[in-house]
Amino acid sequence: PAEGLSETSVGAAAHARAVAAGVIAQVVPAVDAAGWEKLKSVCAELPGLYPAYGLHPMYLQAHRPPHLDELARWIEREAPVALGECGLDYFVEGLYHDLQQHYFDGQLRLARDFDLPVIVHARRAVDAVIASIRKIGGLRGVVHSFSGSAEQAGQLHKLGFLLGAFSKTIEAEILKNLDTLLAKNEARPAARKSAKK
Repeated sequence: PAEGLSETSVGAAAHARAVAAGVIAQVVPAVDAAGWEKLKSVCAELPGLYPAYGLHPMYLQAHRPPHLDELARWIEREAPVALGECGLDYFVEGLYHDLQQHYFDGQLRLARDFDLPVIVHARRAVDAVIASIRKIGGLRGVVHSFSGSAEQAGQLHKLGFLLGAFSKTIEAEILKNLDTLLAKNEARPAARKSAKK
């Protein structure tokens, strides 16, 4: 997130290492409204960095009701490549679920309305995240640090979401079962086509 780039030299060094490793583009998500301007500056200074603006659930104490309207104006003016980071975190105590849900749903609506992919945080809240994505509809994006099941991975895939950075144990389970899930999903349209003939 943007706060990791708060020191220009640290951000520049991390950027240089990424470029040396062959990375040509990075989407850098914001975590709160106070960091949007700094993120914009860092991304403007270093080639290949693209900002995404959002309200992360772990920074709930920093969010205020007007921030959703400010985010809409910011997106309209700055035209970011994505919205985020946003989501739900049921692991950290003291982060009120109802308030997280309010900000998450509001950001999902903005992503849909501005036709932006969304970067989603879903720690111990994958079912609730899936329910919100279904409820809002018309979304696509990535759920990073995914720690759900293969079934949840398949549901997110059907909803237009990619998964990122999960443990080797979960990765093995997902990869073992995802081929089956994807094959079933891909077979359905083919079966519908042949039924229409």
